[in-house]
This record gives sequence, C-alpha cells and structure tokens, in this order.
Amino acid sequence: MYSHFFTDNDLVVDRFMTTPLMSSYLVAFLVSDFKNLTNSDHNFTTWAREDIITGGSLSQDVGPKALKVLEEFNGVPYTLTKMDQAAIPDFPRGAMENWGLVSFWEPDLIVTADTTTPAYEDIATLICHEFGHQWTGDLVTLDWWSHTWLNEGFATFYENMICNQIRPEWNLEDKMLPTFYHTAMESDVKETEIPMSSPVKSNVSDINDHFGSISYKKGGSVIRMFYYALTPEVFKKGMKRYLSDNMYANADPEKLFTAMDAEATLSNLHQLPGGTSFSEVASTWTEQPGVPVLQATRDYSNPGKVRFEQQRFLYAPPKNASNVGQKWWIPLVVTTQTQKDFSTTLPQGWLAPDQPFASLSTGATADEWVYVNPKQTGYFRVNYDAKNWQLLAAALSADPAALPASGRAQLLNDALTLARAGQLDYTLALPFLQSLKAERGVAPWQAATAAIKYLLARLDTTETNDSFLSLIKDVTADAYASVGYRKRDSDAHEAAYLRYIVSDLACRAGNTHCLSEAAAALKAWLADPSSNPLQVDTRRTTLCYGIRGSDAATFEKMRQKWLAEQNEDDRFTYASALGCTKDKSLVRSLLADAIALKYNSSDGVMLFDALYGHMDNLRIFLQLVKENGDETRKAFGHSFDARVLAAVVRDFRARKDVDEVRPWLEAKYKSSPDWKRLEAAFEHIDKELQSWGDKYLEKVSLWLFAANASPTITPTPSTLPPTDATIPPTNPTIPEANPTPPPTDSTPLQTNPTNLPTDPTLPPTNPTLSPTDPSILQTSTNKPSAASTTASTAVLPALALVFFSLCL
Repeated sequence: MYSHFFTDNDLVVDRFMTTPLMSSYLVAFLVSDFKNLTNSDHNFTTWAREDIITGGSLSQDVGPKALKVLEEFNGVPYTLTKMDQAAIPDFPRGAMENWGLVSFWEPDLIVTADTTTPAYEDIATLICHEFGHQWTGDLVTLDWWSHTWLNEGFATFYENMICNQIRPEWNLEDKMLPTFYHTAMESDVKETEIPMSSPVKSNVSDINDHFGSISYKKGGSVIRMFYYALTPEVFKKGMKRYLSDNMYANADPEKLFTAMDAEATLSNLHQLPGGTSFSEVASTWTEQPGVPVLQATRDYSNPGKVRFEQQRFLYAPPKNASNVGQKWWIPLVVTTQTQKDFSTTLPQGWLAPDQPFASLSTGATADEWVYVNPKQTGYFRVNYDAKNWQLLAAALSADPAALPASGRAQLLNDALTLARAGQLDYTLALPFLQSLKAERGVAPWQAATAAIKYLLARLDTTETNDSFLSLIKDVTADAYASVGYRKRDSDAHEAAYLRYIVSDLACRAGNTHCLSEAAAALKAWLADPSSNPLQVDTRRTTLCYGIRGSDAATFEKMRQKWLAEQNEDDRFTYASALGCTKDKSLVRSLLADAIALKYNSSDGVMLFDALYGHMDNLRIFLQLVKENGDETRKAFGHSFDARVLAAVVRDFRARKDVDEVRPWLEAKYKSSPDWKRLEAAFEHIDKELQSWGDKYLEKVSLWLFAANASPTITPTPSTLPPTDATIPPTNPTIPEANPTPPPTDSTPLQTNPTNLPTDPTLPPTNPTLSPTDPSILQTSTNKPSAASTTASTAVLPALALVFFSLCL
C-alpha cells in the first residue's frame, strides 16, 4: 500500500497494489497504532504494541531465513513482494497464515521475560509453520477440507524440518518425534479415529473436526515418511512440480501423488515397489485410519534374517472387527550393530498390504542388535523379539551414543507404549528408563517424560509409587547435576531445555538439592518479588516444590499472594501451588474455609479446581464431602458433592480403594439422580483397572523393587490413608529429606481445537501434558488451550482431574 498526504485539507489517498488471486479465507487487513521492526529492505516487518515491539527481534531473525530456506526447498520463489507479521493481543492462540500478513497471538510471536525456553523455540517453529503455508495453503490451496492435511500436514512438516536448517543446534528434527509422531500415534490408536483424508460436510462443526492431531501431527509425520522413502532429492523435485503445476489454484492428494510419481520415475532409484505407483503406496496411509505396529522377529539359527509382519496397533481388542483390517505399504530400512548406518533412508524392501510377511537379510550375528526404522522416519511402531529388545537395552545402558537421539527417543516410546498395550512384557520395556541415567539429549527426555507421566498416574496412591520415584530419582540425578536448577550465563539452548524438563522430574522424585533450591527460590521471591523474580523455566516447579517443603508461614504468604493477584492465569497457578504442601491439614483448612464461604464463590470454585489436581488430596476431598455434604451443596450447588466424588473415584489406582468406597457411595446415592454420574465413574475406573492395574501393577512393582538398590518400601497392595481429621501424609514412612511430591492428573489433557479459520488448531507440543504441569510448562504457547477456568457459583466446572495436574 502506498499513501499520499494532502496537506491542505488533511486528506490521505491510499493506493493498494493488486491482490494476487487467492482464496477468500486468506485475505486480511490490519488497522492499528502498532510500532514495527523491519529489515534493511523494508520488505519484512514485525508489528506489535510499542511496549513489547523489541521482543520481535527473534521473528526478524528467523523469518527472512525461513522464507529463503522454503524457497530453496520447494524450488518455487515466494511470490509476494513483502511479508508482515502482526502480534495481536486478543487473537485466539496460534496464528493465521494470511498471505503476506501473518497474524499471531502476542505470546506466539513476541519474546518477553515470561518466555520459557520451549516457548522461545515454539515461536521460531510457528513462524516456519505459517511461512510454509505461503506455499502449501496460499499459493496452492486444498480443494476441500476433506484433505486438510494438504495444508496443515505440510505446514507441520515444515515447522521442524525447515527450522532445523536455521537452528541445527536445537535438534528440531529429533524433537519432531515426541512432539508430533508420538502424540499423533497416541491419537491414532483410537479405534474410531478418522483417516487423514475423509469426507467433510458443509458445516462448521464437521470442518472443525478435521483440524486436529490427525491433519496436523499425523499429516506432518506421514509427509516426513514420504520425504525419506522417496529420498529428499526426489521429494523436493516432486514439490516443485506439484506447486508449479497448481499455483494460484486448488489441488487434491492425487495431484500431489502424480507429481511425486513422475519425479520418482525419472530418478530411476527404484524407491517404490516394482509395478506400484506412489499413489497406491501413499493412499494406504492417507485413506485409512490407524497406525501399524511392525513385528520384527529374528531367526537366531540364521541370525541375519529378520521376518516382518504388520497389524494395526490398538491398546485393547477392537469392539468392531472391521476396525482392524487395515494394512499398509511399509518401507523397510534396517541397520545393525556393526553397520550403524543411521543416514540411509532408501527402503531396502517393502511389506505390501497383501503380504502376510516379508524378510530381509541383515548380516547381523546372534549377539548383535538389529535396529529397524532408523530415525523413526516411518510412521509406525516396531516390536522386536525378546532377545533383540534385550540387546538394544544393554547397548544403550552401556553407551547411549550407540544410537542417535532420535533412535533413543523412538525405542523409549515404542517399548513403554507396547508394554502398556500388553504387546511387550514390562520387564523388557522398563530397562529403557534405566538407560536415561547417562542421557543428555532433549528428545529422549521428552519421550521419557510422557512415559514417566503415564506410569506415575497409574502408580500414584499405590505403595509401588515410592519404588518408582526411587528409580526416577536415580536416572535423573546425573542429568540434573549437569544443568543444575538455576540459569547459567553459559547455557546453550539445549542445556536450558534439558533443565526445564529434568528439574521438575528431579524435584518430583525427591532430589534434595532440587527441593532445597526450589524452597530457597520461593522464599526469596515471596520476600521481595522485584529483586528475586522466579526463573521462567523453573517457575511452576519452584512454586509447587517450594511450597512442598515450606512451613505454615510460607503457606500463608502464598495464600495471600493468591488472594491479591489480579491476573487469572497467575491466580490459578498460585492456588495450584497451595495444593502441593505436604501438610494436608493446611489443605483441609483451606477447603473448609471455602465451604464455609470465607471466600467468594468464584475463589472457592477455583480452590477446588486447583487443589483437586493433586491426587494425594483425594482423601481430604472424600472426608470433606462426607462430613459437610449439606454445606458444600449450599456453597457450590446441588450436585457438587456427587461431581467431586465421581472425580475422586475416577482417580483411584488400586482395586482395594474402589471396593472400600463403593458400598458407602451406593448406599448414599443409588436412589439419587446423581447416581448416574457416580455409576459412570465406577465403570470408568473398573475398565481402567482391568486394562492396566489388574494386569500389570504386580509385575511392575516386583521389577521396580528388584531394580532399586534400596527402595523405600516393599511393594504391597495399596491402601488409602486413614480417615482421621489430621490427614497424615500419604506415605509417612518417607524421610523428610525425600518427601513424596504431589502426584499427577490421571487423565492427560487432550486438545481439540475448533476455531476456524484462525489456524489455532496447531496441536500442542506435548498434548499428553497438562498446561499447569510444571514439568512441561506450556511448551507450546502457540497452540490452543483446551481448558478454561471459568468459575460458576453453582457448578464445579468439569473438575480439575481432566485438565489440572500441577506437579508431574
């Protein structure tokens, strides 16, 4: 736009350049009094409020480089003459790829003192995501939302792959596995999940359903598989052909597949199975739901030979047999202990959908490990025979560098997820956690954290929990010591990211240095916040574990801090921190005051929401509702007690706990309209215990007891703590120096973005981790929030077990 000012009459004439042919949903205007940062050519500009505009320096650094790398990758130049980025204060979380004017929610573009290390990284990758859309989405637009992955899958693929070339020291391609692959697989395990391409009706609800993990994360993961299976060179040529043939127009998957097929044929590399088109291969991934598990079985009488079979991966037997017949074209790539070739991605063979099995000869001896799907380029899980799992675990325990970080993250996730599904014995899977003792890579720790969180949620309130914490304390000790608790001027980006992850795990497991640092940081902050600000990467860890080891006076200061805070997000964080105290009489007193209406109703609801997120507060909730049912109903609504009790029941972890409260609840509520809610909770926990607790708790307990040199207690059947008014700690036998940290939410937060067309649907970096969990602090502030804390004077909103879990 060009403007001409007429000084005589104060008129301004604006002249706009001709808008290129584009889809109407990509048009945007911005009218503001924002200030800007711009490059020397004045064609790349970042806009924001004047008081925060200096925080746009990262976008000015990454953005122009991203455009250049994308031009080189796609073989097609950026077609506009300028690029603007705007940070909007009240924008929905995420960003929108308007052509040449990309709009962001402020924290997703502007770096501030509150920007964590993961969030800093997320700003850069979100820029790469939105700029990728300038080619796939803007220059070439999908024909209909049935193929949303053509827009969002490619942008997700670019997000890490392009930024990895700009910031190679961040190891973003490795992080793509726990960030996208593993979380996509977690969604894709649902028996009724939709495929990448599926019919969409002409209504907003149906369209929004296609803006989720499958279009974004699975889409990006499957595209990365195509990238490596075809080879990067051929894939890039295919992208150039696809974009050139369809620019300023609409496209569908077949047009993409045709372009890739043409370049694959010209390359003469024989990447594809003989007599098979790329369209035939790719459609098995885009038009079917689910993720496969590839069974790799070695014949140790002919140890170099590996036999491959496939089936759809599910956690439980299917309810409908028609949901498990899917088969895929699976690229087979194998390396061995001698070869250690982690760079070759050209398939050595394929397992066809109509083949019962395929075999490869690898040359490995009986004492050497075989590793399938190096760098996890393929979107599938791999399950080995028992001996090969043992060989891989032993290799990593001896030397984590035996496999690249991507491989270590892959094996951790595969082994522990397969064990959860009953397809691998836990005694073969758990040793991969022990290999973390020498681990310094962020991606393996991201993968491990998700697995650890899952096990903590199953073991919390059982006596096995202490043995598991003993293991976590041991394996985090060296990594924590290497980065410490406090930020250092010499920190590299990855060291800061590692501290962000392991400091919380270390405190959670009772590391005395970590707990001491948290307590000291909290005490200093409460005394003088301006002189002793909380370090952003350990902020919530400090709040939780600082309170955990504090006295009643510090607790009261934190309570006053909560009452005085005006920012709603911070208020909830402070309320959640109060629930971390190991002095449960303080929690009981706080909740009793809420019931007695000593706080206003919205504060009372906030307290129940926040404090409920700690599973070691379950007994307090049971007692208070049992003792004060009339008062709680008066304060918070008629069905409040049933809502709380149903949530408590859903969080039980041992059969004995359920059996203990079932008779009392049946006697009190079975004739009540609220019984339906409680009955559903019992059905849920019965199913949960049948699917994990009843099957695996004893075996996991015995393995952990044997693995720990000095476990805190011998595993025995779990019991709830006594119901006396003093509420002793859940595990009073734990020494003071190693207190039981607060447990995690049993129900991981799931993000289901729905706001079209502002592209807020970018799935979170770690959707299995709750936003209030200090171990993974909103690592993707560019992603949509799936939870709100809107208070009600009559109803406790959705109960915190769904979306609050302050301490991992």
